[in-house]
Amino acid sequence: SQLCLPTNSPISLAVVSERSLAKCSISLELPSRTIASPWMSGPSSRIVSLSSVLTPFTKRILPATPFGQMPVLYVDGKPLPQSFAIARFLANQFGFAGKTPFEAAWVDALADQYKDYQNELRPYMVVEYGFGQGDKDKLRKEVALPAIEKFYTILEKRAKDNGSNGHFVGNSLTWVDLLVSDHIGILESFIPNAVSSFPLVQAIRKKTTSDPKLKEWIDKRPVTPF
Repeated sequence: SQLCLPTNSPISLAVVSERSLAKCSISLELPSRTIASPWMSGPSSRIVSLSSVLTPFTKRILPATPFGQMPVLYVDGKPLPQSFAIARFLANQFGFAGKTPFEAAWVDALADQYKDYQNELRPYMVVEYGFGQGDKDKLRKEVALPAIEKFYTILEKRAKDNGSNGHFVGNSLTWVDLLVSDHIGILESFIPNAVSSFPLVQAIRKKTTSDPKLKEWIDKRPVTPF
């Protein structure tokens, strides 16, 4: 895996997920304080390769976590729980949270709207993933499709209001672009062409996932349900 660090101070990171216990750690110094990322080129771009070790996840790990659940990010040995808190922290660290406080607030607003959408979608996804029982076809029609229509209509309008420039917020990549793009891939593995009627959203996903370095990872990453 790869990680870009925007600081010249040593930092150690470990990521723990519920599907597997995945640890990635590093301790090093970078000479520049310029925010570096895989989406930047030139001397300021510093990409760090990390070793990754996967071991089976067991519930005995949960009592050691802050909230008794996954995921958890360890930063210099200190835990940070909750997936969106982790995403916001990393986005702020690496320059994907928006360029201004107002942009950052819009990114957060869309992420919070995504959580509302996920709550509406959950009854269907629980059955789709095999974690519960129910009429999958009925849930798809009565729960999933209305939730998808509602959420992606909001996103389509937001993309238009942002100038149809390939981003939901501002004029550069943010973590909400990544969040939505990744979700579409998962969603359409269950419901093909689920967002086909939202061209601006599709354009954002195409732009996000066609970045050479990101595309390289997407093409080779293992297939997982999350």
